[in-house]
Amino acid sequence: MFVSMVATLLRQVVIAMNYSGSRDEALSIARVHRRILDAIEARDVGAAIRRSARHVDATERVMNSQVKAT
Repeated sequence: MFVSMVATLLRQVVIAMNYSGSRDEALSIARVHRRILDAIEARDVGAAIRRSARHVDATERVMNSQVKAT
């Protein structure tokens, strides 16, 4: 439930920033999300944390570059 709530909030932020990525970016993000979910399902806490942290860091870099570009 918590993950779903956070994902919804993040999606709203991305929409509010008018971010529109390419199809390739969307597929890449889906793969990252799948890998995070795989780690969670495997109960591999370390991998889930590492993958999530890398994803959040990458997302922050992209979103910051979008803000600077506007």
